[in-house]
Amino acid sequence: MKTTESAPLLLEGFEAYDEVAGIEPSPLNSPFAANELQVAEGKGGAKRPPESAVVSPFSEAFTTVSAVDEDAAVTEMLLGELDDEEFTGALDMLLNEAAARHMRGSTGWSHEQAVPVLDPAGTTEWVEGIGTEVDRALAELEERFADRPVESVTDEEVDAALAAAIPRFESVADPLDAQELFWGGLKKKLKKVARAAKKVVKKGISVASKVMPLGIIYRRLRSLIKPLLRRVLARAIGKLPPSLRGPARKLARSHGLAREFEGEAESYAADFDSALAEAMTATDWEALEAELEHDTVAIDEEPNVAGVLDAARERLVQQLLEAEAGSSPVEDVEQFIPAAILPVVRTGIRLIGRRKVVNFIAGLLAKLIAPVVGKQLARPLSVQIADKGLGLLSLEAEAAGGRLGAEAVVASLEETLAEVFSMPEELLENELFVEAAVQEAFHAAAARHFPASFLKSGGAAGTGADGVWVMMPRATAPLYRYRKYSRAVPAQLTREMAREVVFSDGETLEERLSDAGETTWPVDIEVESYDLLPGAEPGQIAAFEAESAPPEEALLEFDTLEEAGPLPLPYEVREASRRPGRARRMVRVRVHGKTIRRRSPLSIRLDLSGPQPVIRLSLWVSERRAGDIARQLTNQQHRDVVAAFAAISRPPIRRAVAKRLGRILSRRRLPRDAEAVDTLSNQLFDGLLGAVAQQLPTMASTLSAAAKDPASGLTVIAAFPFDSADAIGSAAPGTPTLTIRAGRYRD
Repeated sequence: MKTTESAPLLLEGFEAYDEVAGIEPSPLNSPFAANELQVAEGKGGAKRPPESAVVSPFSEAFTTVSAVDEDAAVTEMLLGELDDEEFTGALDMLLNEAAARHMRGSTGWSHEQAVPVLDPAGTTEWVEGIGTEVDRALAELEERFADRPVESVTDEEVDAALAAAIPRFESVADPLDAQELFWGGLKKKLKKVARAAKKVVKKGISVASKVMPLGIIYRRLRSLIKPLLRRVLARAIGKLPPSLRGPARKLARSHGLAREFEGEAESYAADFDSALAEAMTATDWEALEAELEHDTVAIDEEPNVAGVLDAARERLVQQLLEAEAGSSPVEDVEQFIPAAILPVVRTGIRLIGRRKVVNFIAGLLAKLIAPVVGKQLARPLSVQIADKGLGLLSLEAEAAGGRLGAEAVVASLEETLAEVFSMPEELLENELFVEAAVQEAFHAAAARHFPASFLKSGGAAGTGADGVWVMMPRATAPLYRYRKYSRAVPAQLTREMAREVVFSDGETLEERLSDAGETTWPVDIEVESYDLLPGAEPGQIAAFEAESAPPEEALLEFDTLEEAGPLPLPYEVREASRRPGRARRMVRVRVHGKTIRRRSPLSIRLDLSGPQPVIRLSLWVSERRAGDIARQLTNQQHRDVVAAFAAISRPPIRRAVAKRLGRILSRRRLPRDAEAVDTLSNQLFDGLLGAVAQQLPTMASTLSAAAKDPASGLTVIAAFPFDSADAIGSAAPGTPTLTIRAGRYRD
């Protein structure tokens, strides 16, 4: 495919390679500047639907709705009761522990490719062992309750049965916190199952007669655990299994449930709840069970994206090193493209009939990288990367062979392809647009991976331009799961500056530093930056960056940013980086002598089962703030107590709550536009503060006792009633009922 007329080659001083290698002059503008490389040697919101489209089954008598609406009402009631952020968190921890185990496991050699592969046997055995124990416990519960109607089973009987079945998990070989959290979350979920079933039956709805006996429900749960853990395993070893499967897909299609999730664990937990709600009432369970089994097999057949990328990266690295200096490796880039865009366009890659597009893009990229192809050209680049990355590991040996330079080229290509192939398909047909997009994306990617001296601009993207991104962990090379910026960038922050740094859960850096014991401002910090590669999990960063802390604890030191504020980052944090195929960017903030960890200070729950819908906002108050509140109450400083709650309810927390509310309302068929959700979040916090101020004289003793309790911090739960489901997000909530509990509590 021909392009427009030529322009000078990428790097000054390399014009001769046009003639030697027979390269057609490139029309593209190179990001690389003149340098001392030599051939021989060198230096080193959806709108709310119409009123008629909104079904509000729990605010009116069920006798007025159709059988279809009754079925939807039961489903929504069950989903509301089964929703559990603690189980989601436990599932996330299990996923990350499994991913870490896989990365630390043994490697072998594939018959199909000449690169090592990670052996999933150890991780598979660990996850399947957990599944075996869960199945045994559920079998005990199935036998104990058999075909007893759910309404005949007391809460005390359920508690006793769970206490007898669950302890076996606490004594399994090689116990880890991730397992213990999972068992705890599962135990709570099993309690919710019994409670939810009884609530439906007590409503007296005709559909409620479909609710299975408790023993049968637990039997069906045994069929649901296998695909849940199989999805966790698949994700942990580098696969990207589809989110909706089996009964979850059927349920979502039947009831119009929206799916707007962040993170695999949240998606998996929501799918599990959907399938569980179906299992509790389905009369044709055999068909659903067969579909579950079929989809479990399908998960195993999903491509291992991480493994495919491992092989493709290493193959291209070797090809670039072995190529003739300055050549244009079009065929090698063409071969790399399907693997590089697999995380973006998924199975099938939609390349049938698109060979013209692939060839065109490959030709553009091959010309862009021609100035650094060949070992003699990659070696000086490697030396400079090693010099920038001395804080990571000793990289001299890899620099000598030119490997680091070739890896930087491949990483730049991979990022460019992810960016370009994320564009709408119709734009990929426009050659001029594609050419401009390729050049822009490659320039940006090269700025992240090449030392500034190799770039015409003379600098890298963002602050801290004296570093580069390096593929990690080096201990498992050439199998990589994340990139690390080669320098921990120092900064000095005032308290006000730290308040501008907001993490994904709404907490600010000032809050985390204060809770870690920081009292002297300004404070000196260092910021470490990481990019997770496709098919990787944060637990794999923790496994190799944990230092002295156990990986499950170190995992809490890494977080994503909502607002970077004045942090000296080597990139600009964008929401776009969370799109499929894009790196998930994380940071770790370090302060000498202190450990900064995320804590998830809030929880939201929507309850549609009562005569009035209720939103429960649970807000955790840290141990430090709880101590301050206790002293203020002792000194009768009630105004300062109210001010302390106002400080917790700052805009970042309100925005985090709005984000969760939007997802919850969408899942419950109550979508609201962004403005309505923001207003609702503010109403909840304003109502909470008003209730605290009004009720403080009467609840002071309860609040003081919770603050002084040995448990970490305290939790304030505000339950807001609404007149109807339709009023949520369109009318102000009623006066909240406040509950105070010692420690961290999720309603």
